[in-house]
Amino acid sequence: MNHYSLEHDNIIRFKELIVTHNSLAIVMEYARSEDLFSYVTKSYEKKLDEGLSRSLFKQLICGIDYMHNMGICHRDLKLENTLLSGNPLQIKICDFGYSKNAHFHSNPHSKVGTFAYIAPEILCTGAAYDAKAVDVWSLGAMLHVMLAGIFPFCDLMDPNNDQKQKKRVTDFWHGRCSYQPPQHLSEDCVDLLQKMLHASPTQRISLDQVKMHPWLSATGNSSISVLPSAPLFSKQPKEELEERLGQVTGHGIGLQHLDFVATTQPNSIDLGIASSFDSDGIGIEVGHSQEMQYMMSN
Repeated sequence: MNHYSLEHDNIIRFKELIVTHNSLAIVMEYARSEDLFSYVTKSYEKKLDEGLSRSLFKQLICGIDYMHNMGICHRDLKLENTLLSGNPLQIKICDFGYSKNAHFHSNPHSKVGTFAYIAPEILCTGAAYDAKAVDVWSLGAMLHVMLAGIFPFCDLMDPNNDQKQKKRVTDFWHGRCSYQPPQHLSEDCVDLLQKMLHASPTQRISLDQVKMHPWLSATGNSSISVLPSAPLFSKQPKEELEERLGQVTGHGIGLQHLDFVATTQPNSIDLGIASSFDSDGIGIEVGHSQEMQYMMSN
């Protein structure tokens, strides 16, 4: 597994794999805060200034550079797959379901990723592509959202219209329109965004060039702090949740080990928050027919 081979401060650590008769569980490091998308949207202006964006983006670059040097490309980089932990905040890249390993896998050609962050060569062609260049595009889209609070090619009057966004990316790929960076940014920042969000993957800036770009070496970083967030899950009786977890996992996991229970199928199980914790800072993700996900805390 690609995730298993990675060990870096800016990547969620893979701890252990547990297999039962009906479940496949991945034990991972626990990120105490929230994802970067939530952090941006909860900020005062629903976007971040250049100093704070730079501080977070440098960590992203460090993690992805390490991955690429290990021969692994993520292919689904997005703010929602970037967790935050600690104070000051530390970036933790997660979700390696679409990742490719250059040492073991064929050349990538599948149309995978998340629409708002996906490179135009994936969206507009069915040909094989450079996965490293795709990751650079996604990083550029992430930086744009951090700085502008909107996706790079969305319609400002209709930002949730995916079809309009898809048409704009297609037009951009065919040279019928250009990328428009946010107007309030510094010259160096605009230059970096334009080079990362270049339509041609062969002319797009490389990650090594991103690392050397003047914008990343600029001073004036804002302080990074954790934004308060409201509880996302309703409380349920401890005994009931323990019984349900035992039925799903077969391990009899107790709530003293559990921070919360989440599911992508809202009707499959009640959500809950535990009242006490005693683990060593790890998380557990369980693949199951109910698409359960468990996270442990420290």
